[in-house]
Amino acid sequence: MSIPVNCQRCGYRGLSQDIVFSDLIGVRIQGVGVPCPKCGGHANLQSGTYDFVGEVISAFRAPGMTREKLDAASQVVKEAATGAIVSDDALQQLSKISGQLAKIIERSDRTRIDWNLIFTILAMIYTIWVGHNSDNDAREALAESRTQTEINRKILEESRAQTALLRELTNETAKKSAVQVKRSALGNRAERRKSAAVERRSKGCRK
Repeated sequence: MSIPVNCQRCGYRGLSQDIVFSDLIGVRIQGVGVPCPKCGGHANLQSGTYDFVGEVISAFRAPGMTREKLDAASQVVKEAATGAIVSDDALQQLSKISGQLAKIIERSDRTRIDWNLIFTILAMIYTIWVGHNSDNDAREALAESRTQTEINRKILEESRAQTALLRELTNETAKKSAVQVKRSALGNRAERRKSAAVERRSKGCRK
């Protein structure tokens, strides 16, 4: 499982590709920096004791958890990820669906909760859930370490795909900006030549 990072240079917030754990249980990180996946600058790993996938999955292994509750939680997290609702409102709504899940998320700084990451985890859980005939079978499947490892792998693949897309968009934006700057420079040069020609003709007329 990758750890969230925050780049001091470009402001990138996402997942590190340099430090990855297959089973992230009770791992404590404090004051660690890695290269930013986007610009290569210094990015800080978010400090804390982590079990991202394991803790979130544990909330959905709890008795009474159903596909309907998973759907409801996913909708709330999606709204938080898109900015439709603020973190406090999202946590309040989640507490009514699963108090355990809300507490797991609330352990993070409310202003820095990575709702996109949480939504990705829930999406992976959903793919597991719909593959079983009953809620009980789905909860048992989520208890398997093999399932947790598979979710870890899929989340890592998703984060890498998002990083690659972000780099592609950044490069495309940079190319467009370079073209616009070049066109602007050519336009300014042509304008200066035109002004100079008008000034020469004006001087010729005065003579």
